[in-house]
Amino acid sequence: MLTPKIVYPGSDSLASGTFHAEWKDRLYTPRDLIEIVKEQVEVLYYAALVCGPRDFAPVDDRRWIGFCPIQPNARSHGTRKTFEVDHKANRWYCSACRKGGDAIDLAKAVARCDHDGAAAYVLMSAFGILLYAEGT
Repeated sequence: MLTPKIVYPGSDSLASGTFHAEWKDRLYTPRDLIEIVKEQVEVLYYAALVCGPRDFAPVDDRRWIGFCPIQPNARSHGTRKTFEVDHKANRWYCSACRKGGDAIDLAKAVARCDHDGAAAYVLMSAFGILLYAEGT
């Protein structure tokens, strides 16, 4: 099982020759990256990041609502908050856009990309996820 950890503690650069040589030995398939990101990223945290703290609020211990982060002008859906996150199910839905899904789907919608692997990289970048094999 792959686990994230600090690659080179105390090093100023992760782009060393050793790092590149190690990286060539363990290339991940896009499917691997997507599954790893789905396990580690919760929709609620990414939604809070893209919605902003003022426009995102809890309804109860399970649901959060806010303005849609997908539209360039979130208030174009009207004055109501149409974006909802179910924290326990780790899913989101916007009733105005009629779109929903998991963290990968939200990253695809916000970044306007249609490839799951690209959305996984967006989430990895947003949350600082580094991947490499255990024991190295």
